[in-house]
Amino acid sequence: MVAGRIIAVLILLHIGINFRYLLSIKTFFSFSKIVKFQYIVMCLMLISMTISVVTGAIWGNLGQDTTIFVRAIHSLFSWLAFLLAGTHVGLNLNKLISYFS
Repeated sequence: MVAGRIIAVLILLHIGINFRYLLSIKTFFSFSKIVKFQYIVMCLMLISMTISVVTGAIWGNLGQDTTIFVRAIHSLFSWLAFLLAGTHVGLNLNKLISYFS
C-alpha cells in the first residue's frame, strides 16, 4: 500500500516536470512515427497506471472485502503499466543518458 502511494507520487512528479512536453500534443499529426508511438505508449501508460492506482486504493481501503475482480483488474493493469513503463524508458533512453552526462 505504501509502495503504491510512492509510485503514484513519483508519476505525478514526472508528469509535472515534463508538462510542457505533454502540451505539445496539439501538433501530434506533424510528428514522426516514433514520436507518435511514444505518445501512444505514454497515454496507455497513464491510463493503466491510473486504473492501477484507483483499484489499489479500493483494495487498500476495503481490505479483505475486495472482490476478486478488483484484485484481478489491479494485477492486470499493474503489469501492463510496468511493461509500458519499461517501453517508455527504452524509448527515452538517449534523453535520460544525456541528462545525466
